[in-house]
Amino acid sequence: MDNQMNHFIDAQLTRLKDIFLDTPEPSDLPVIANGWQIQIVGSGSSLNAAKAVRKYFKPWPVDISTPELFLVHHGQGQPLLTTNTIFVAISQTASSIATMTTLKMMRMAGAYTIFITANEAFENTDTADYCMDLMAGEELIGPKSLGYTATVVRLMQLASLLTGKATDPTSALATLPAIKRAATHWVKNHQDWSKLDFITIAASEQFMDSVDECTLKLLEVRRKPAMAYELGEFTHGPHRLMGEGTGHIFIVNEQDLAFAERIAGFAKKMGSRTVVIRAGELAAQGEGLTIPLFQSGYELQLVLVFQVLANELAATAGIDADEKVFPEFFSFVGTKTDFKKEAVTNDDSH
Repeated sequence: MDNQMNHFIDAQLTRLKDIFLDTPEPSDLPVIANGWQIQIVGSGSSLNAAKAVRKYFKPWPVDISTPELFLVHHGQGQPLLTTNTIFVAISQTASSIATMTTLKMMRMAGAYTIFITANEAFENTDTADYCMDLMAGEELIGPKSLGYTATVVRLMQLASLLTGKATDPTSALATLPAIKRAATHWVKNHQDWSKLDFITIAASEQFMDSVDECTLKLLEVRRKPAMAYELGEFTHGPHRLMGEGTGHIFIVNEQDLAFAERIAGFAKKMGSRTVVIRAGELAAQGEGLTIPLFQSGYELQLVLVFQVLANELAATAGIDADEKVFPEFFSFVGTKTDFKKEAVTNDDSH
């Protein structure tokens, strides 16, 4: 059976270039100035993508939250801030009840609304003032690869349009095929990681904006616990987890490299598996993995490594990454629905 997750990991290598070249027209968006604010809501990988690109929206203030927290906050009497507000809702499938509710609520309140989705039925002005096509509608398996990176690219484009500052991930995109090969090679030489009980990620502060999605991929696909910490915080408690059956990944810049290697050295003495991912010339030799982290687009480079690690380690452990886990879960707890577009437009209950 074909590995669909690997298919969508590969699809990124060319699709992201097409998405980046499919540039939205600036004239379609409002001109923003001092006093404007940007609010973004999303769940899971959509939320992680927003966190990863927050810095590209500077100097405009950006508030990022889950739609559930947004609704709770405003349900407690907090006024809706709609004047000079751009409200961005992200849902690849347009199936999140909370996300679609916030979008409708903010549009009715007078905010300028933008919807980022791969669901073609919702890509029109009946849903939001402006829609962005993720061009990833065929990724219907549970863990999102292409959906996440497509969202990152679209948000980079949106940030460029709103701030007037160009963000060009072209150099980073060009490295993705080599990074996939390096990560795949590393897994083949470290298949014992597939048996680990849990994995931690400790990162330099500058990479923390991308770590949530890296951690989510390990958890979703391997179906075992994965946790993330800023490198310094790793020494305040999580180091107690070192021992047999544990894996610790360090994502560091040159300034933190020596510190991370000392921590990794101690972890190995305790029986842990470790790997240090550092910025530099692409390589996958021995215990380490080095990737060229470009300033614009490193979010795409880092997550590709973890998409590959998660998928390959799961396969080694006999886990089918494409198999949905508890497919009835979301309908049972009431957070997603397979509603039709008309239901969102006309039914106030969603």
